[in-house]
Amino acid sequence: MPTKPREIHVQFSLTVNLGNWNSAKLGATVSDVIEPGETFEDKFDLIYRQIRGKVRNELAAFSTKVKETHTGG
Repeated sequence: MPTKPREIHVQFSLTVNLGNWNSAKLGATVSDVIEPGETFEDKFDLIYRQIRGKVRNELAAFSTKVKETHTGG
C-alpha cells in the first residue's frame, strides 16, 4: 500500500566569533518531501549535508571579509 509523501524540514546554523564582542550567525532551513520509497534518514542526511556545506562556506567567506576589513586588507 503506497504511503503519502511527508514533509521534512531541516535546519542548520553556525555562529562565528568575529572578535571584539562581535559575532555572525548564518543559517538555513530547507523544506522537502519524503516520497514513498525514501527513508527519513536518507532524505535528512542528504539535505543536512547540502545546507551544512553551504552555510559553512558562506560564513567562512563572510568572516574572512570582516577580518580583512578590520585589518585593512
